[in-house]
Amino acid sequence: DACVLVLLFSMNRIPDRRPAVFNAVIAGAAALLFLGFEYYNYRYLPVVNFLEWKEGTRLFPENPQPVQHFVTYRNKLNGETKEYLLEECPYADPIWVENWEFVDRRDVDPNPQTVNINIVDKVDDEDPGWDVTKDLLETDTYLFLVAVYDLEESDREGLAKVAEAVKRLREAGYESCFLTSSTVKEAEECKKAYGLEDFMFYYSDNTAIKAVIRSNPGIVLLRDAWVLKLWDWRRFPAPEDIDLAALSQEAGFDGSGARM
Repeated sequence: DACVLVLLFSMNRIPDRRPAVFNAVIAGAAALLFLGFEYYNYRYLPVVNFLEWKEGTRLFPENPQPVQHFVTYRNKLNGETKEYLLEECPYADPIWVENWEFVDRRDVDPNPQTVNINIVDKVDDEDPGWDVTKDLLETDTYLFLVAVYDLEESDREGLAKVAEAVKRLREAGYESCFLTSSTVKEAEECKKAYGLEDFMFYYSDNTAIKAVIRSNPGIVLLRDAWVLKLWDWRRFPAPEDIDLAALSQEAGFDGSGARM
């Protein structure tokens, strides 16, 4: 142990006899490896995914507790307010119905949501939209979700490739849809430009979509709220090369489509 300590403390006194060229080569190789790694992560998907939407992640609890709905009513005679659990509200009492008026409602969801995203379906940019988050993500069939957080900034080559791919996937019997933070007007223009009039476009916040996948566009394969696979557009395979059975087994589904 004493010898090790002596060696450690004297290392700075030991002259470096390696030639300067050798040190330069090592430094250059390290720099190239670092730049190559960074370029790969930028051009494709990150090697290590720190985002919420990871392969093998379930977006909602498997055995959810029922959502509780509370309503608040005000007494018309004395102004008293009272909150009820919706199913315990005395609607069958005609006197209560006569004397109490509705004030407010709140919902309590005891189930933790793995991801923070709100997806809406809307007809125009003035429409606040209808929340379809759970209905869309919990579909019990395969769904190819194309995330394009900005249609104007998205890669044109990528959009064209993905557009052709989803058309072929539909011919094979699989559903696809698009998720974007762009306006409805921009989405309609995109549909016309790439022949996507028959595909649904849903809308969410720009930041929330960027937390789904880095690629713009990027593709997420979902089933029953499970994230089965993530692809950037450059590495999205031809539909006939996608082995859905293998991807399902990796996520824990058996041949019948049930969770193992």
